[in-house]
Amino acid sequence: MAKFNELQRISTSAAPRPSPATGRPLSLGTLTMYRAAINRRYAEAGAASPAAGSVVGDVLRGLARLRDDRPRRAKALRDHHLIAILELCPGTPIGLRDAALLSVGFAAALRRSELCGLRVDPEEFSAHSLRAGFVTSAAAHHARLDKIMEVTRYRSADMVMRYVRDANAFSDHAGAAFL
Repeated sequence: MAKFNELQRISTSAAPRPSPATGRPLSLGTLTMYRAAINRRYAEAGAASPAAGSVVGDVLRGLARLRDDRPRRAKALRDHHLIAILELCPGTPIGLRDAALLSVGFAAALRRSELCGLRVDPEEFSAHSLRAGFVTSAAAHHARLDKIMEVTRYRSADMVMRYVRDANAFSDHAGAAFL
């Protein structure tokens, strides 16, 4: 009970404080990202991070329950969407860079953080659109699950299936003649 009271005190005292940019409380995703950044800085310095403790994780999970935060699922950027986007990329150095980033990100099912690791700034797509789009397109083209897992580096079939976004929603549909 003491842990719950502490969690409630922290969450209610922190919730009304707005972020400087928006005037609204920080999202759970932002707090989690900040925690990861703090942990990385401490790790790079060879020190133990105060944010790595189980108490911080407990507080974040408690905030998620109190706020009823559910992770958003990015809409899948399918192969035909990507082709249309690539056709709009101009032949300028920046346009060619963007096209290369999108192509590599999609083909390798990269996360935004992995693309950022390439020392570029992918601003034109959501966090998981490329990854979800690759998995969804691969499923729509009947790729084998083990091959999708090989490219995406997932060890769990369940995780891969979470990224499939209605790849075959209308395939073999009983009312296909009406659709």
